[in-house]
Amino acid sequence: MKSTVANKDSIIDQSSEALGAVGLANLTISVVAERAKVSTALVHYHFDTKAKLLVATAERVASRRHERRARALSSARGLAAVDALWDVVASSVRDGTERAYVELALYARSDAAAAAAMARQRRSQRAAMIARMPALLRELGAASASASDEL
Repeated sequence: MKSTVANKDSIIDQSSEALGAVGLANLTISVVAERAKVSTALVHYHFDTKAKLLVATAERVASRRHERRARALSSARGLAAVDALWDVVASSVRDGTERAYVELALYARSDAAAAAAMARQRRSQRAAMIARMPALLRELGAASASASDEL
Protein backbone atom coordinates (compact mmCIF):
# COMPACT_ATOMS: atom_id res chain seq x y z
CA MET A 1 0.00 0.00 0.00
CA LYS A 2 1.28 3.44 -0.93
CA SER A 3 2.06 5.92 1.82
CA THR A 4 -0.16 8.96 2.27
CA VAL A 5 2.52 11.31 0.93
CA ALA A 6 3.16 9.05 -2.08
CA ASN A 7 -0.56 8.92 -2.81
CA LYS A 8 -0.90 12.69 -2.57
CA ASP A 9 2.15 13.28 -4.80
CA SER A 10 0.90 10.72 -7.31
CA ILE A 11 -2.51 12.39 -7.40
CA ILE A 12 -0.94 15.80 -8.05
CA ASP A 13 1.38 14.37 -10.71
CA GLN A 14 -1.49 12.61 -12.45
CA SER A 15 -3.64 15.73 -12.25
CA SER A 16 -0.82 17.69 -13.92
CA GLU A 17 -0.43 15.13 -16.69
CA ALA A 18 -4.18 14.76 -17.21
CA LEU A 19 -4.61 18.52 -17.40
CA GLY A 20 -1.99 18.67 -20.15
CA ALA A 21 -3.63 15.77 -21.97
CA VAL A 22 -7.36 16.50 -21.69
CA GLY A 23 -7.59 20.14 -20.62
CA LEU A 24 -9.40 21.74 -17.72
CA ALA A 25 -12.89 21.29 -19.19
CA ASN A 26 -12.43 17.52 -19.24
CA LEU A 27 -10.46 17.17 -16.02
CA THR A 28 -12.52 15.48 -13.34
CA ILE A 29 -11.75 13.91 -9.98
CA SER A 30 -12.62 10.56 -11.57
CA VAL A 31 -10.10 11.06 -14.39
CA VAL A 32 -7.36 11.96 -11.90
CA ALA A 33 -8.23 9.05 -9.59
CA GLU A 34 -8.19 6.58 -12.45
CA ARG A 35 -4.83 7.80 -13.70
CA ALA A 36 -3.38 7.74 -10.15
CA LYS A 37 -4.87 4.28 -9.58
CA VAL A 38 -6.66 5.39 -6.41
CA SER A 39 -10.29 5.85 -5.47
CA THR A 40 -12.12 9.14 -5.95
CA ALA A 41 -12.69 9.08 -2.18
CA LEU A 42 -8.92 9.22 -1.63
CA VAL A 43 -8.63 12.22 -3.95
CA HIS A 44 -11.39 13.94 -1.98
CA TYR A 45 -9.70 12.94 1.29
CA HIS A 46 -6.48 14.71 0.28
CA PHE A 47 -7.94 17.69 -1.55
CA ASP A 48 -11.59 17.97 -0.52
CA THR A 49 -12.56 19.76 -3.74
CA LYS A 50 -11.46 19.98 -7.34
CA ALA A 51 -10.52 23.62 -6.70
CA LYS A 52 -8.05 22.60 -3.99
CA LEU A 53 -6.63 19.91 -6.25
CA LEU A 54 -6.17 22.54 -8.97
CA VAL A 55 -4.27 24.80 -6.56
CA ALA A 56 -1.88 21.95 -5.72
CA THR A 57 -1.61 21.15 -9.42
CA ALA A 58 -0.88 24.81 -10.24
CA GLU A 59 1.94 24.85 -7.68
CA ARG A 60 3.44 21.64 -9.08
CA VAL A 61 3.14 22.57 -12.77
CA ALA A 62 4.50 26.09 -12.28
CA SER A 63 7.32 24.89 -10.02
CA ARG A 64 8.47 22.14 -12.36
CA ARG A 65 8.18 24.43 -15.37
CA HIS A 66 10.37 27.01 -13.63
CA GLU A 67 12.91 24.40 -12.46
CA ARG A 68 13.29 22.94 -15.95
CA ARG A 69 13.81 26.36 -17.51
CA ALA A 70 16.25 27.54 -14.84
CA ARG A 71 18.24 24.30 -15.13
CA ALA A 72 18.42 24.72 -18.91
CA LEU A 73 19.69 28.29 -18.67
CA SER A 74 22.29 27.42 -16.06
CA SER A 75 23.48 24.24 -17.78
CA ALA A 76 25.35 26.00 -20.56
CA ARG A 77 26.73 29.33 -21.72
CA GLY A 78 25.75 31.68 -24.52
CA LEU A 79 23.84 30.24 -27.45
CA ALA A 80 24.02 26.75 -25.94
CA ALA A 81 22.00 28.05 -22.97
CA VAL A 82 19.44 29.62 -25.31
CA ASP A 83 19.26 26.36 -27.30
CA ALA A 84 18.84 24.37 -24.07
CA LEU A 85 15.99 26.66 -23.03
CA TRP A 86 14.39 26.27 -26.45
CA ASP A 87 14.62 22.49 -26.14
CA VAL A 88 12.91 22.62 -22.74
CA VAL A 89 10.11 24.83 -24.09
CA ALA A 90 9.60 22.55 -27.11
CA SER A 91 9.58 19.48 -24.86
CA SER A 92 7.05 21.15 -22.56
CA VAL A 93 4.77 21.79 -25.52
CA ARG A 94 5.02 18.15 -26.61
CA ASP A 95 4.44 16.67 -23.15
CA GLY A 96 1.47 18.91 -22.31
CA THR A 97 3.16 20.99 -19.61
CA GLU A 98 2.59 24.25 -21.49
CA ARG A 99 -1.07 23.43 -22.07
CA ALA A 100 -1.48 22.63 -18.39
CA TYR A 101 0.25 25.88 -17.42
CA VAL A 102 -1.93 27.99 -19.73
CA GLU A 103 -5.10 26.23 -18.57
CA LEU A 104 -4.12 26.89 -14.95
CA ALA A 105 -3.22 30.51 -15.68
CA LEU A 106 -6.68 31.03 -17.16
CA TYR A 107 -8.29 29.23 -14.22
CA ALA A 108 -6.29 31.41 -11.82
CA ARG A 109 -8.08 34.47 -13.17
CA SER A 110 -11.16 33.34 -11.24
CA ASP A 111 -9.54 31.55 -8.28
CA ALA A 112 -7.49 33.58 -5.82
CA ALA A 113 -5.68 30.57 -4.30
CA ALA A 114 -4.59 29.32 -7.72
CA ALA A 115 -3.58 32.86 -8.69
CA ALA A 116 -1.40 33.11 -5.56
CA ALA A 117 0.25 29.75 -6.28
CA MET A 118 1.02 30.75 -9.86
CA ALA A 119 2.23 34.23 -8.81
CA ARG A 120 4.76 32.78 -6.33
CA GLN A 121 6.33 30.72 -9.10
CA ARG A 122 6.27 33.60 -11.60
CA ARG A 123 8.12 35.80 -9.09
CA SER A 124 10.69 33.07 -8.55
CA GLN A 125 11.13 32.54 -12.29
CA ARG A 126 11.41 36.27 -12.90
CA ALA A 127 14.08 36.61 -10.20
CA ALA A 128 16.07 33.73 -11.70
CA MET A 129 15.85 35.28 -15.18
CA ILE A 130 16.90 38.70 -13.87
CA ALA A 131 19.89 37.12 -12.15
CA ARG A 132 20.93 35.15 -15.24
CA MET A 133 20.29 37.78 -17.93
CA PRO A 134 23.40 40.03 -17.56
CA ALA A 135 25.81 37.08 -17.76
CA LEU A 136 23.90 35.52 -20.64
CA LEU A 137 23.98 38.75 -22.61
CA ARG A 138 27.74 39.10 -21.99
CA GLU A 139 28.22 35.50 -23.14
CA LEU A 140 26.32 36.36 -26.31
CA GLY A 141 28.36 39.53 -26.82
CA ALA A 142 25.30 41.69 -26.41
CA ALA A 143 25.72 43.24 -22.96
CA SER A 144 23.18 45.94 -22.22
CA ALA A 145 23.52 49.20 -20.34
CA SER A 146 20.01 48.68 -18.96
CA ALA A 147 19.46 47.30 -15.49
CA SER A 148 18.81 43.56 -15.60
CA ASP A 149 15.30 43.89 -14.16
CA GLU A 150 14.44 46.30 -17.01
CA LEU A 151 15.49 43.75 -19.61
